Amino acid sequence: MELSDDDIGRYIETGEPMGKAGAYAVQGLGAVFVEEVDGCFHNVVGLPLSLLWRVMRGMGYDPFMFVE
Repeated sequence: MELSDDDIGRYIETGEPMGKAGAYAVQGLGAVFVEEVDGCFHNVVGLPLSLLWRVMRGMGYDPFMFVE
């Protein structure tokens, strides 16, 4: 997606991109600029949950024991 200078300026004015890796928040307002994610969405926004789940299971832990 090609962004106009106005789109970029207005997004910056929201304050959301400040302090973000890549200067946008895919889970926030910046989501409107993202057409697709190649790979694990959770890895893009933080912890790769699907990988963590498989690693925990492989180590003999039941991940559900940590859910309240």
